[in-house]
Amino acid sequence: MLQRNYYFLVASLHDLLLDESKLVFNKYDFKNDLKLHLHKDDFDLIELLFLPTDNKNLINLLLKINKSFLNGGIYSQEYLDEQIKEPESIIDYLKSFIINFRNETLEYPNLNIEDQVTSMYYDYVLKSENKFISEYFEFDLNLKNLIIGLNCRKHNLNVNEYLICSNEVTEKISKSTARDFGLASELQFVDFVVHHFENDNALDFEKSISTLIWQKLNEMTFFNYFSIEKIFAYVVKLDLVERWLRLDPINGKELFEKFLLDLESSKKI
Repeated sequence: MLQRNYYFLVASLHDLLLDESKLVFNKYDFKNDLKLHLHKDDFDLIELLFLPTDNKNLINLLLKINKSFLNGGIYSQEYLDEQIKEPESIIDYLKSFIINFRNETLEYPNLNIEDQVTSMYYDYVLKSENKFISEYFEFDLNLKNLIIGLNCRKHNLNVNEYLICSNEVTEKISKSTARDFGLASELQFVDFVVHHFENDNALDFEKSISTLIWQKLNEMTFFNYFSIEKIFAYVVKLDLVERWLRLDPINGKELFEKFLLDLESSKKI
């Protein structure tokens, strides 16, 4: 796959982002700006991060739930309404989901409708020809399923009704009674996640997960300076910062400052 570098864009990220005290634009605004600067194939990779919003909007429209349409996805409400009537030019997994919904068929029979489309989403993104992208989403999926497994065990829930997709990790989570689900040798982050989960402080646990994701992105982009991979990781981090600024201003400010330090380090490199 052709590697394109975005020297000016990456070098200017710090200047675009900040007034040194708060974010001056959100992830969605940044996506719209990126469309002007990225090759279409690279922009398509960035848009994968915004599809979960489309998943939610599509479900609300299909079920005729009277919820406000969420901004921040790829598709407008008008476009989704058209595709529900005749799914022709929507992304493949959403097209399949619409057809399945009409025919009352399920790819994941044990799951509710939200987890159905989420599983189909991961099936889709994991097939990316970009190794970095597929590796990131595999990490993200396994992390989510590990947390699902821990929560189901804690609350005595049937884990098979909540696990997303199906792979070797979900197989072990669904069957193992071991503290780490027998995954410590396969997933380096298992002990870290289990340890923080057992501390039983929800906010601290969320912070530890954000830190884990952040560190993983830093590792994955260590040798990527001006590529789409660097920009992809930047968007994920921007999403984490936005979420924490909403969730908890103190922790959000701490993560925001870490964001600044990472950007400064990249600029020096």
